Amino acid sequence: MKQLLVLLCMSLWALAAWSANAVETRDITEPRGEAGQTGRLETITLATQDLDPVRLFYQDGLGLTLEGPLELPPDSIAKQRKLWRAPPELQWQQYRLSRPGTPDAAQIRVLLLAQPTPSQHQSWDSLQLGPFAIGFPNVAQDMLDKRMRRLGFGAQAPMQSYPVTRPDQSQYRVHETIFNGPDFVKAVGIERADPMPPLAPVDPESKLGGPGYSSVVVEDSDAMVDFFTKVLDFEVRADRVWKTSGALGAPAGTEYRFLLLYAKGSGSGHILMLDYQGIAAIDSGREPRLPNRGIVMWSFKTTALDATLKKAKAAKREVIGPLALELPGLGTRRAGTVIAPNGMLIELIEGL
Repeated sequence: MKQLLVLLCMSLWALAAWSANAVETRDITEPRGEAGQTGRLETITLATQDLDPVRLFYQDGLGLTLEGPLELPPDSIAKQRKLWRAPPELQWQQYRLSRPGTPDAAQIRVLLLAQPTPSQHQSWDSLQLGPFAIGFPNVAQDMLDKRMRRLGFGAQAPMQSYPVTRPDQSQYRVHETIFNGPDFVKAVGIERADPMPPLAPVDPESKLGGPGYSSVVVEDSDAMVDFFTKVLDFEVRADRVWKTSGALGAPAGTEYRFLLLYAKGSGSGHILMLDYQGIAAIDSGREPRLPNRGIVMWSFKTTALDATLKKAKAAKREVIGPLALELPGLGTRRAGTVIAPNGMLIELIEGL
């Protein structure tokens, strides 16, 4: 029962999207109005020391295509090092995980580190602060669940199937598994049964999709919401406070705030924030960025790079750039980075 509660509390959209008191009648994936200055989640950057488990988990299991090592001009690598606040002694090779059948999905940039570095997280415990999961919407969760387990990967619990009630009291079913991946990063395989659309584009041949979103545990969700809405021009589509029944490693009755933030005009590529109320999250003392392993950066494209960096400076956030550099698949672009209130590195790339 506890495992089921963990999955229900960790669900990256269902409880936040619909509740008995909800006033939102549109599906969470339906765009609201016109696009804003910043687009959806474009790239999730992972730092790791071993490519083999990454290949097995994301390529053989989740169906992504691995490319690399990618070649970049030395000048661009030097600029990336500056933008990413990378220690001068840190060396890496760069790879890319993508899903060619769903070009609108996010991609994963893999930094294969040449030397050992600490992991942000010490386990898959969901009480730990920092970015912790990547979402993989699909229309074949039972198939994906069996394949991941055949490959030897563990999960938070057996695949869960549960009903979700809309405000009009009609229901649909959800099938979900939270898989334990390399570097203590989780992958959430999630299927919304017909007639609900997937949470992100799905490849019609493989029936798999994503990356469609990413999630983070924070201590000050107000500061993070201000940053995403006032600096990055995102919007909050779900904001709820729930109580656990002893799940997530917190005592029964512990409240947590559950937020979904979308780029304006987008239907996928959202950010989930989880903020425990009245109980301390686990702090490893390691920043959620390089040189520490795990999810070290989120990247977004923007049509207003200079204005966005100016807003970040006005909000007293640390900013580097803009710098012009060569980026794989994009050519020469200007980019800048910002340290978010929780210490995460946010990369902004000019052009939507």
